[in-house]
Amino acid sequence: GSTSLFCQNNSVGIGTLTPDNSAILELESVSQGFLMTRLNTSQINSITAPSEGVIVYNLDDKCYWFHNNNNWNRLCNTDSIVSLINSYGDTLGYIYDSLAVHNINISNNTTNIQNLTTIINNHSDSLDWIYDSLGVHSTNIYNNTTNIQNLSDSLGWVYDSLKVHNTNIFNLFDSISIINNHLGTIDSTLLEKWDLNGNSLTNSATNFLGTTDNVDLVFRTNGTEKVRVRANGNVGIGTTLPTEKLDINSNAIRIRTGATNNYVLSTNATGVGTWQDPAINPLITPLGNDWKLAGNAATVADFIGTTTNVDFVIKTNGAERGRIKADGSVLYSGASGITPTTGIGTRMMWIPSKATFHAGILTHPSTAAYWDNVNIGTGNATFGLNTLNSGSYSLVSGFTNTNRGVGNFVTGGISHYANNNASMSFMAGEDNTINSTLTSKGNGIIGFRNRIIGNSLTINHIFGAFNTITSGGYNMVIGYSNQVAAPHTFTSGRNLTNNTSNSFLSVYAGGYTLHSNHALTTGVVLNPGSGAWATLSDVNTKTNIQYFDTENDYSVLDKFENIKVGKWSYIAQTVNYQNKLPQEEKLSNPYCADIYHIGPMSQDFYKVFGGLGTSEKRITTVDISGVNMLGIKALIEKNKSLEAQVQEMAKQLEELKQLINK
Repeated sequence: GSTSLFCQNNSVGIGTLTPDNSAILELESVSQGFLMTRLNTSQINSITAPSEGVIVYNLDDKCYWFHNNNNWNRLCNTDSIVSLINSYGDTLGYIYDSLAVHNINISNNTTNIQNLTTIINNHSDSLDWIYDSLGVHSTNIYNNTTNIQNLSDSLGWVYDSLKVHNTNIFNLFDSISIINNHLGTIDSTLLEKWDLNGNSLTNSATNFLGTTDNVDLVFRTNGTEKVRVRANGNVGIGTTLPTEKLDINSNAIRIRTGATNNYVLSTNATGVGTWQDPAINPLITPLGNDWKLAGNAATVADFIGTTTNVDFVIKTNGAERGRIKADGSVLYSGASGITPTTGIGTRMMWIPSKATFHAGILTHPSTAAYWDNVNIGTGNATFGLNTLNSGSYSLVSGFTNTNRGVGNFVTGGISHYANNNASMSFMAGEDNTINSTLTSKGNGIIGFRNRIIGNSLTINHIFGAFNTITSGGYNMVIGYSNQVAAPHTFTSGRNLTNNTSNSFLSVYAGGYTLHSNHALTTGVVLNPGSGAWATLSDVNTKTNIQYFDTENDYSVLDKFENIKVGKWSYIAQTVNYQNKLPQEEKLSNPYCADIYHIGPMSQDFYKVFGGLGTSEKRITTVDISGVNMLGIKALIEKNKSLEAQVQEMAKQLEELKQLINK
């Protein structure tokens, strides 16, 4: 197979693509091992100035050696050392037994030698006697000499045997000394241990459990670290980097006192802790009244909150998320956090990252993603059933309503829709749509199945309408099934089409009444089917009434002589004026020629007739009609007078004719 080398985050891996970040080198294989440098003892001892921690494999000792404190130390299986100790123990026992036997033999031989010496001494005395009796005892002397020689040979053999045993004893002594040295080393390094069943005769000044170098002490259970004592003395439980003398990383810490009245550990303002009886200190809530993480079987009298004039604060991850002020006002804050849940369901959500509030129901699979984070805009408020508000700074409520624009208000009924180009608009009713291909602002719809469609639609309003469509801008449409395609219009009625810009189109088949005061006593009326305004002129609505004496005073007729009446055109009704209008003010159907009228100038009328009306720039139909009626009445009265005069003159003329004929 091939060998792969992979580097990541200053770590090197052989046989792995993801070397552990805590190791500079990680090896991984299921069929190969790691082969350490192999040297004999001579080669190891020839290494110049080896560093602390150098490890090699000793070919002579068949053991790993590591360098520490200027010495090479063996790093072998303690089981083999124990077996060696047991073997040495057996050998020492055997040697001890052998020495005992040899001591007995030596003791016996010594006794025999002493006996032989006594015998020799006795024989020496006998030799004197024998010498005296040589002749008689020559044969015995000869025999005794032979015996003495034999004994001398035996003594030589015993002496040689003692020398051999003495050598063996010295060799055994040397072996015992070597073994004793090894036993001392083993006893000092391996046999000085904490026993699983405990130790006795310990000395707190010299015996301890821990480390002798600048290394942490770690306690594990089931192969996992549980407690760490740092080299600086800090103790960590649930953390490998304790920063205090006791650093506990846990969801909760439970301290039991064993007291029957459930004493509680509390601290004062300076941090001094004491065990207190909850019954004595009313500020301490008994343990039995705690709100548990798994919930409580609470009653109507139970609550979570404060009993003093202090705010109730809600935090997550150490940061404040909510606050109920002592005065009852509520604050939820934050700058991060996305939709807490997705899918179908009933929920109320505050999404801090988008400053958005949603409350309502999503019931259909097609609407399940409407309240996912990607479909929620910024600064919105959304309520109702299956509503979608992906625009910004808008309010949507009701049933299956949709907003994709900015600053819109969509409420009420069913299936309202404001596209992403709609802004600052309002919709209420049912099935209304603002759908513009370009920016659309300030539109409003109230009614059923109405549409504002087109390009750059601005400030269109549809009220109380059904199936009404406007595709212009700056329009107001009221009524039923109206179609408005031009801008700057007001359209009201039923089945109307208004394609004339800057126009007012309305149908009031039942008549139109326009009052100019709250008492409804003044105004004009366009009666059903009528083509002219009728002015409200009830005598009961009038005051300062002065009647003219037209029978005797014809002076009003003189006033007419002072008024110029001419033919003229309004400037705004001339072709030249229309051609100068800006594009947005041009008429859809402009005049082909100037429009003419006949009448007086308002300034002359106001001056001649004593300030009738409210302004010298206006002539009301009531005033000019009244003046005309006054003139007609004066003409009638004057005509009557003239007719009487004519009749009188005709009578006189007839009388003259009769006189002449006579």
